[in-house]
Amino acid sequence: MVAGASELQELPGDRVVVEDVPRRDLEDPPAHLEHTGVEPARHELETSQVLELDEHVLLHGGGHARLTLEEAVALFDELGDTRRFGEPTRHERQVPELLGVKDRVDRAAVRVAADDDVAHLEKLDRELDRGRDAAHHASVDEQRNLTAEEMAGVPVQALEEYFRSHPPASERIAAFEKEIAVHQWDSNRPQRPLKIRTIFRTEQAEKLDAEGKFQKAVARYRDAIQDDPNYIPARRGLVRELWRSGDPAATIAAAEEALSFDHSDVENWHILALADAANSCSTAAGQFQQQESKYPPGSSFITAAARIDGDGLSIFCNDQADDGLRNYNDAIVQVPGIEREAQLRTMMAGWMYRATRLEEALKEVETAFQQSPATLASNRVGAWALTDLGRQADALNALMGSVVNDGENQAALAVVHWRTEQRDLAKREFAQATRADPVWMEPHWAANNYSAKTAAVISELRAGEIARRKEEEEKKRRAVVTGEVTPH
Repeated sequence: MVAGASELQELPGDRVVVEDVPRRDLEDPPAHLEHTGVEPARHELETSQVLELDEHVLLHGGGHARLTLEEAVALFDELGDTRRFGEPTRHERQVPELLGVKDRVDRAAVRVAADDDVAHLEKLDRELDRGRDAAHHASVDEQRNLTAEEMAGVPVQALEEYFRSHPPASERIAAFEKEIAVHQWDSNRPQRPLKIRTIFRTEQAEKLDAEGKFQKAVARYRDAIQDDPNYIPARRGLVRELWRSGDPAATIAAAEEALSFDHSDVENWHILALADAANSCSTAAGQFQQQESKYPPGSSFITAAARIDGDGLSIFCNDQADDGLRNYNDAIVQVPGIEREAQLRTMMAGWMYRATRLEEALKEVETAFQQSPATLASNRVGAWALTDLGRQADALNALMGSVVNDGENQAALAVVHWRTEQRDLAKREFAQATRADPVWMEPHWAANNYSAKTAAVISELRAGEIARRKEEEEKKRRAVVTGEVTPH
């Protein structure tokens, strides 16, 4: 808040006072700064005449820095109801050293309430500077009297000066080549990019994914890997992106390559198993076993997770459900830690749900939730199983109890309300799901990740969303044609 003159105090050593009285000459605060040799006093320069100041100005004695003000000279007629502004000019002052701000002070707009003759810049300089730097300013009258020809000549003069100070490109190239020859550098040797470029490209890919531009995101991840093949986040991102884009064959290739660099990524193993199933369910279990042998998972937890994914494939894809369940029951009790066991039980519940073994899936979800209530994914998997069972109220309760209201949660709510014939609400929720995560508009996403019954409902919701978007675009097009809105 800007203080009036009555709120200001005269501080020892430095005096900063501006009278808050209309139609009196404005005193320039730096003109009154005096150093008396006392200990530096830290205080704020605040006056009723300062209109804008982005940062507090903290002053103390000793040293100098440059203060730059922007002057907007306000003029009033005798009745005070006609405002005019003079041309803004630069005003440079020497002030004591700043505390907390190096070498500069943000611009301030200073209002000068005075008689009309203050508009003459020489008078203004005299009032502000005591004439000390009047030579730095041009007269307002001189600025206003510039002819059109003189104004037009300014860009030409600037261009001439630029080309005078910048030699042609051919001369600069010749200078570089001469420097290379002097130092005997190999100009044909490929330059290795900075490692930070890989990080930037990975972040760009993540942003493209959030916008639903999956193919562009894939390309950017590949660029990042080309820059640095050992950058694991880029490899992990590529696997995830290919799976989200609906390309299981490319996902398998990328996941295997990623696992050759890092065997310990649980998500990569899980996506690889899902991709094997989507690519060829009949051969998925055997192929996954070969991949485990080729890229040994490593730690006991990663080994257990990969093994359970293999059991899930046996349950989901083949007529070997009994073998898969038996192997799973043997493996799950060997998982170290309750939280990790709950995590892997939830993973198996997902395989059971996709295999339409819904009651068994709910049993695993309940066990996982009781073991570790913080396992949020268990509620989500349980909700998908419940809605397929026709227990829509229970599914709705499970979804409403979720603390994560993301795209999947909105899509699950849409499925529940579609099945309870609340179609308009379901369409709105699905539209929200696509805004939160564009992957729900990808044609193969539901079929590759959810049960066939659920995928059928999501297909209808997706078709409705496509129709809604087309209708919205047509309305915009008609509005442009009729002139109701201006095209961007």
